[in-house]
Amino acid sequence: MGLFRKIIGAILSLMLLVSQLYVLGGTLDQRQRAERLSRELARLEPEVGQSKDFVALMQTRDTPAVRAHINNDYIDANFDLIMERVYLYLPQEAPRNIQPVGYMVRDLSGKRFVFVALEYEFSDRWIIATVTVEPGSATQAVAGFNVNTYRASLFERTAFRLSGQSIEHYALLGLAVINLIFCAVTLFICIAAPRVRWRFVWIGLILLGVGLMSFNWLEGRMALNLFSANLPPSRFSLSLYQPLIILLSIPLGAILFWMNFRRLTQPDANRI
Repeated sequence: MGLFRKIIGAILSLMLLVSQLYVLGGTLDQRQRAERLSRELARLEPEVGQSKDFVALMQTRDTPAVRAHINNDYIDANFDLIMERVYLYLPQEAPRNIQPVGYMVRDLSGKRFVFVALEYEFSDRWIIATVTVEPGSATQAVAGFNVNTYRASLFERTAFRLSGQSIEHYALLGLAVINLIFCAVTLFICIAAPRVRWRFVWIGLILLGVGLMSFNWLEGRMALNLFSANLPPSRFSLSLYQPLIILLSIPLGAILFWMNFRRLTQPDANRI
């Protein structure tokens, strides 16, 4: 029975460590995820095709033609001025590459809208064009659009990098890793120890952190919520085209476990 608990404890502790260090180590294949997103967007034709055609039309700087492709309900008196500003960001050259970077389908006020985000690579800039398509409107399918320009691709801008960061970055990262290892070791001891009172209760407490501090690795921005919780106490979040987020909580359950370790493992304790 003791060997079985040690095996289970080792497996669960390693799973806790690997599940988070896998994200931190960058072994998540972001390019493979990007290809999967492209395949998902392939199911949204003709909306994706309409979005690309609309951006190509804007590149011609033919404002009346652009206006003709937009539902009049979403055009205001400043439309011509808005288009002049868009033309400043949108080159007329053919893009080197067009990469879908996101989509969303929503029903609003009884109407279906498809939001398609496309990244365009040009010779001197990257453009992210978000086009809102209203499939129910055959002749005027575009309900809105947004264009932003960048000096690097979204993939490069959101990539996780260790070099060139501030002391604050390294300190919080180190604290999160130490916290994670501390919880994993505590979890193993709690499971593998021969006598632990309320073993399963303590397992749950060890995996739960109190309070929540989130740190945006890309922006260096921190947020704190004292009345929240985190499972596990150290967690890393890295999604496609999103910066690494460090989520760190106080491992109160693990700390209390060690503070009460001797009492919890008394020989006369109930076996669980």
